[in-house]
Amino acid sequence: MANNATGNSLGNNSAGNVAGNSTGNIAGNAAGNETGNATGNATGNASSNNAVAGNTAGNTTGNSTGNAAANTTGNTTGNTTGNSAGNTSGNAPGNTVSTPSSGNTTPAQTTLSSMTVGSVTLSVPSNWTSTPMGGSGDFSGFKLTNPADANERIVVVSSACVGCYTDAQGNANPKLVIPEANATNVTVLNGGQSVSYTVPATNGGYPGQGMVTVSNNQSGYGYVEVYLPASQSELAAQILKSFTLSGQ
Repeated sequence: MANNATGNSLGNNSAGNVAGNSTGNIAGNAAGNETGNATGNATGNASSNNAVAGNTAGNTTGNSTGNAAANTTGNTTGNTTGNSAGNTSGNAPGNTVSTPSSGNTTPAQTTLSSMTVGSVTLSVPSNWTSTPMGGSGDFSGFKLTNPADANERIVVVSSACVGCYTDAQGNANPKLVIPEANATNVTVLNGGQSVSYTVPATNGGYPGQGMVTVSNNQSGYGYVEVYLPASQSELAAQILKSFTLSGQ
């Protein structure tokens, strides 16, 4: 062990033979003096040598100086510079200094593809399941769901019904065709051609964000609703931003 009877301690012996000190006794030097060892004895060995060729402290596989758990190398201060994983840096060739992974992973980005329903075009997750909503005449729609979570869904509807969004004065009013009776935070956009709104979560599902846009040439209207957890609000905003209506 370091601090043995002959004073052959690692970087702290009575003879002053510290690794890299002024007397020239460097670890593994030509005279065979061990790090911090004036007589050539291996550190932690008072009278007998463990190594046959100069009693070097660092062996060929671990470069440890009488300490298998720390991998110290007799650096100029005698201190082990270890990272959080217990690895030492500044050691002799052969020891690997590695930085442990934090364990955090970055979720894969959702791939979007273009979808057209009637006069509506938008970007939707490419691996979601699309189901027709039925309808007849001037109405067509689809519901898309995430195969991994059915509560994550998108509703897309296109309609050619002009009278549905025309008020008593003959003006286009997208508020008249908001499909949800309990819609909140209704906001008029695009000079009165669109409205955005939110839908409270029901039955354990996710809250929704919706947008209705009416045409400016009396060709119809369309709407999109996106139901996603709050952690995916950026994706919801991206989908809604991609929503366009031909003739708008």
